[in-house]
Amino acid sequence: MRIDKSLRTIGNVTIVLFAIIVIVGVLALTPGIFSTQEMIFQVVAVVLSVLCTAVVTTYLLIAQSKSEENQKKAIKIHENKISTCSLLQAEAPELRMAGLA
Repeated sequence: MRIDKSLRTIGNVTIVLFAIIVIVGVLALTPGIFSTQEMIFQVVAVVLSVLCTAVVTTYLLIAQSKSEENQKKAIKIHENKISTCSLLQAEAPELRMAGLA
């Protein structure tokens, strides 16, 4: 149920964005702000820059996720070492009495 709502919302947003892009394009071409050839060049340039930005952002997010995972693993290992040391310190007097330490 939730997925259907989110897909509908994404679809609605896509339609609205497409309509806005068409309206802005028509308004830019109508008074002669851009010629058709300039407008096509501008659109291609924007699409290419968006694609490059998406690739770089994806790469950076993947690297950040791996770094955070490694940091969490290191923290977990450190916590395990601390708990092990605490247990050994707590048992140290008993080991000394038994002659093992």
